[in-house]
Amino acid sequence: MILALLLACASPVPQAPPAPPPEVTVQVSPDADLLARLGIPGPGEGRAHRLQHELSFPSPEGADAAAVALSAQGLAVSAGAEGEVWLLTAEETVDLTQAEAQSRRAAMEALAQGYGGLYDGFSAEVMP
Repeated sequence: MILALLLACASPVPQAPPAPPPEVTVQVSPDADLLARLGIPGPGEGRAHRLQHELSFPSPEGADAAAVALSAQGLAVSAGAEGEVWLLTAEETVDLTQAEAQSRRAAMEALAQGYGGLYDGFSAEVMP
């Protein structure tokens, strides 16, 4: 009897498998690489940068309406066409931070979509 009790105590107790680690979602800004190359690694005080936004539209009407909206916001806009696609380049100077880059991208994406187009991103030049 004692031997059976000892064997029962020595047997491993079945345990539930460990819970999987929590899923980690890391959001990386589509502009993270550009911001790092410009010396803007994280939140903080921005420096003046000239941004050149690129937008494309399937129709000249959408491109024209977007150009009017961008001009009304104070951006310098130039237009062109490449085959069946109408292109806009909109320039502005901003104190660029990660938060500002995300904000500008969101605003440009919304504007382009509102006129049936796509926001193709931006390039940046550090101002002296």
